[in-house]
Amino acid sequence: MKKPPKVVKLVLQTVCMLLGVPPAEKKSKKTGKLKMSYWKAAQGKEVLGNPRLSEVLVEFDRNKVTPEIMMEVEDVLTHGNYSYEKARTASKAATGIFKWVKATRDYFYIFKEIQPRRDAVMLSQKQYEEKKKQLEEKTDKISHLDTALEGLKEHQKSKDDVIEELRAEIQDCSIRKKRADILLKGLSAEKQKWIVCTRMLSSKYTTVTGDVLLSAGYITLIGGFNQRYRNRLIQRWAKTLMEEGFECSKEFVFTELFGDSYKIRKWHLNKLPSDSMSVNNALVVEKTKRFCLLIDPQMQGITWLKNQYDDAGTLTVIK
Repeated sequence: MKKPPKVVKLVLQTVCMLLGVPPAEKKSKKTGKLKMSYWKAAQGKEVLGNPRLSEVLVEFDRNKVTPEIMMEVEDVLTHGNYSYEKARTASKAATGIFKWVKATRDYFYIFKEIQPRRDAVMLSQKQYEEKKKQLEEKTDKISHLDTALEGLKEHQKSKDDVIEELRAEIQDCSIRKKRADILLKGLSAEKQKWIVCTRMLSSKYTTVTGDVLLSAGYITLIGGFNQRYRNRLIQRWAKTLMEEGFECSKEFVFTELFGDSYKIRKWHLNKLPSDSMSVNNALVVEKTKRFCLLIDPQMQGITWLKNQYDDAGTLTVIK
């Protein structure tokens, strides 16, 4: 049909929409522009050109029709030329397809209304089967629990005596705990001291070799220099040791490695000056195996030596 009635085009348009056949491009005779045409799409191999069209319509899965597709179909059904009488007048085949579209539309709305109830029935049936199965499992479990309960009652009787014994032990442990708390409280200060010492030793473990080498050089080589030059030598030696792979403390302090705070306080009481250079010199005197030469114009070192080591008054000072 080159020029089919309008109702035929409308019927085939609804068929294309339901089957998911998109409109095809068609050149307008009036304007020469391309426009989308369901009639041209219907003439293709998917609808009118399909020899199995009747089977396709019969086997069509109406459950796959979406609300969006049905809204498009409804827009076509409201057209003035879309009616059963006009379809019957136009073509017998168009009448059959018209009935198929109407049946599909009616099925959609009936299915839409019934489907929630159908789903509810299926869900209820599934829940019923699950609850029935759970009930059977619970019944069996209760039977086993009753048997176990009798055994537990007998077991409870034997444990009552054990509970009394444990209560006595708990009372004894409570007394011991109170005593232990008192002891731990007394040792808390000592614990903090050891924590600090452990952290300090952990940080110095990697630098102890380099620091000892620096201290050995300090004792044997740089006793005759002033403090400023000593610091420059220590920095130079530390750099050399680092280059050779020996870690050193970033801030090397000779008294921290070999000094004893109690002994140093005693030295101060024996008239040793409190400056760092005097303390370092005293440590060198104590640690070195060589005889020391004291450059002591103010007689501070001589005074300290007499007070520190000349208890019997036999120390001889050579000038």
